[in-house]
Amino acid sequence: MNLKQAIQILKTHNQWRRGALIEQASPKELGIAIDIIVNIFEDKSKLPKYKVWLEDSVEELGGFWWHCYLDTNGCLQDFDFPEEAPDSLEWYIDHGYKVEEI
Repeated sequence: MNLKQAIQILKTHNQWRRGALIEQASPKELGIAIDIIVNIFEDKSKLPKYKVWLEDSVEELGGFWWHCYLDTNGCLQDFDFPEEAPDSLEWYIDHGYKVEEI
């Protein structure tokens, strides 16, 4: 089971739990999905955290800080969108972004 499947199982289970007329997920499948999500969050909490200043003329301050983490491949990952293709920490530095470890 991959991350996308685990998320879908948890969403569907929550709909069932709230009364939707759908089939309940099997306890084994639900347990695997929970393990996948928990492992991802536990692993992320141990990885180095960074913030990157992203310029944006719409923002009042002219930009905003993007909070992310450095994955095991040396790429900065978004906490909320882990499936997006990441760029390396070096890429952000080489392209003039302000990057700070937190």
